[in-house]
Amino acid sequence: MSEARGGPFVFWDDLAAGCRQAREFGFDAIESEGVIHFCVPNLTAAVARTASHALTNAALPYILSIGEYGVEGAIENNSTLRKGVKMYQGKIVSHRLADALGRQVEIDLVSS
Repeated sequence: MSEARGGPFVFWDDLAAGCRQAREFGFDAIESEGVIHFCVPNLTAAVARTASHALTNAALPYILSIGEYGVEGAIENNSTLRKGVKMYQGKIVSHRLADALGRQVEIDLVSS
């Protein structure tokens, strides 16, 4: 993971390793390698029913699209879903992922 120096990084789960470390010293934030890590509680646990509804509402259109068209058809027909695909059939399809790994895109979904 690469964060910008001096920029904040939020842990949404305060049980993450950095947060456990910060909490031991009584802090809600800790600086590591020039990046400020701010720890907040697992907010979704506090509002589990609302969080479940929100996740369902966000994911359902994609799930229905995959159910109707199959994985390949949904990726082909839905540009938003296509943008979220990073790997497909074990091959890199994301330009950002390929750049981060110093590799080449193996399948170009954007032009297909």
